[in-house]
This record gives sequence, structure tokens and C-alpha cells, in this order.
Amino acid sequence: IPRADLWHHIRPAALSRVIDHARTTHQHVVIDCSFDLNRGEEIEPGPSDITETVLGLADLTLLIGRPDPVGIARTLRSAEEAKDRAQELAIVFNGLRSSTPWSKNEIADMVFHVTQQRPLTFLPFDAEVCDRALLRGEPVTEAISDSPLAKSIAALADMIRSTLEPVSVSSS
Repeated sequence: IPRADLWHHIRPAALSRVIDHARTTHQHVVIDCSFDLNRGEEIEPGPSDITETVLGLADLTLLIGRPDPVGIARTLRSAEEAKDRAQELAIVFNGLRSSTPWSKNEIADMVFHVTQQRPLTFLPFDAEVCDRALLRGEPVTEAISDSPLAKSIAALADMIRSTLEPVSVSSS
């Protein structure tokens, strides 16, 4: 699906088959989806059906939030909604600015108070690195590999790889 506004063309059963097939051909499968778990939608399938399908199949769900006052509140609400649906849930904060009114530890304590878990990591805000990578058409980890953001993303990827068993890849 080339655009997010075309989600309604995805059927949950078909998505499950695509994910199952991807697991047979790749060691790890990453799916970026909305965290829309609202019920009572009139359109079937709704965006929450797609998210439910993905959460049900995921070995690990990364909940990505922004470490600002609005972003933290949204992240905590989403964590509450996802905790019973995800097999394993980890929280990552993306875009930590020097102007953020709290330290990493203070944010981690807030998150722990509500979710009983601490964020997996905090990725720093670096507009210059992101802009340069975007203009080059490369991932941040390749465009400017020695930047704090690239190093943080690489460390996050290593953490995830170390906790997940690779899916056995068929040789067909």
C-alpha cells in the first residue's frame, strides 16, 4: 500500500498471510503501523483491526513515542491500550531534545509509575542528521554513521536482535 490513507484496502486475513510468508523468507520482519486501537468503527475492516492483527503476530512491539509533554501522555495511553494485546511491549522515545523539561531518568520514572516498565532507550533529536540522510536517500545509520543518533539507532537494533530469535528462513 503506497499511502497511509489506503489502509482500508488491507484485509486482516490477507495481512496475516503476508506476514507469515515474510517470516519464511527473512530472519526479522519489521512492520510500521499506527497505534490505533479504538473500537466501534463503522468501516470494516478498520485501522484498529489492522493494528490488532499486527500486534497479535508480533514477537516484539516497539511503542515509539516523543519525549515531550504531549508525546509522553500519548505514549502512556497507547501503552495501556497495547499491554494486553502485545506479546512483548517495549517503549522507545524518539527525538529527545536538550530543551526537554525532564531528564531521561525523570521520564523513565514517569513511564515506570504508569506501565511498570522503563523505556528501552531514548533516541536523541538531530534534525541536521535526519535532513542530511533524507537528502541522500540513505538510512541515518549509513549517511552519518558516527552521529549520536546513528549510534543510538544501531544500539537499539543490536538490543532488539539480541532478544529475538531469528525466524528460520526456508531455502526455497
